[in-house]
Amino acid sequence: MGSIFNVSSTLAAEILDISPENFRKQLSRAKADLFQFMEANCGLINPRNSCRCYKKTKGFIREGKVDVLTQQFFPKVTETIHSVVGRKNEELDALMEGKYLSLFRSQQYHEEDLAKKLLMDEDVKKLFQLN
Repeated sequence: MGSIFNVSSTLAAEILDISPENFRKQLSRAKADLFQFMEANCGLINPRNSCRCYKKTKGFIREGKVDVLTQQFFPKVTETIHSVVGRKNEELDALMEGKYLSLFRSQQYHEEDLAKKLLMDEDVKKLFQLN
């Protein structure tokens, strides 16, 4: 919620029924854990590591997205990723501010139906599809 949906710590804490401080700490720890894992294990992130995602990397190599020798994404792929991420982030912001802001503000957040409704929404699904 904090990183992807940019939900404030106050609102996220209310949704999760924890304190805002606890939410911020959990988010910070999750980001640190993810960074540490990727930095220590992923050969696509850190060239000193051997790849731990052989099947995925094999598919990327077959599709011409990863160099077989360096096990790194080709520059054209990373440029595309960066351009898509920016656009998708803008689309997500627009979707959240338009369609879901009033929904979030009007909910009691004690039922999981809200999360299911959000995740099953066709606009949300389209946003996360690869182009």
